[in-house]
Amino acid sequence: MGYIACDISSIPSEGFNWYVFILTDSWSDGLRDELARNFERLAVDTGPGVLVVKGADPEGFYSEIFNQVLVHHDFEKGRVSLPALLVSNKSLRDLKNYFETFDHESGHNPEMNVEEPPTSDDIKVALFPLNEHYMSKGSIIDFLREMSSSLRDHNSIIEKDPTKWKWLIKYFEIKPNFFGFGINFNEVISDYFSQK
Repeated sequence: MGYIACDISSIPSEGFNWYVFILTDSWSDGLRDELARNFERLAVDTGPGVLVVKGADPEGFYSEIFNQVLVHHDFEKGRVSLPALLVSNKSLRDLKNYFETFDHESGHNPEMNVEEPPTSDDIKVALFPLNEHYMSKGSIIDFLREMSSSLRDHNSIIEKDPTKWKWLIKYFEIKPNFFGFGINFNEVISDYFSQK
């Protein structure tokens, strides 16, 4: 399902297994145009359990997400390289609430009103900067297709079997930032390249 948000507080926070947030700016180039042209296709192909969201004002949308969610975790010391996709199994509201009160030493959120607070294993977040891939391949269409397929199969992307992530290796020469997936994807990439 696709959603164009004027304000991040209006984004539905329930009813989806995954959320894909398109983070970009107002500049126009081949990559940004390709991402914009394929927004609807991505929304349809990921299936009804995934909400694909872009901002009506791309720069304002990115800024809100960065300031309310990304800044609370060490995805980047500075700004995120745009355009990028932020993929999570939690809504922005859940991520914001979690990261604002996250205790990095104990690995849980002490303010959550539950007996056993969720750990980082409960929250899955991946940030995929797209510029490096686009520059090396000239297109992100195949990457979007593979990601759509993985997100449609809810179980395949969260299993702790690194082979389920093999499709990413052919798309990224960089190391995407991961939080909460339970596997060290950077090691998977290193192992893959050491075998070549």
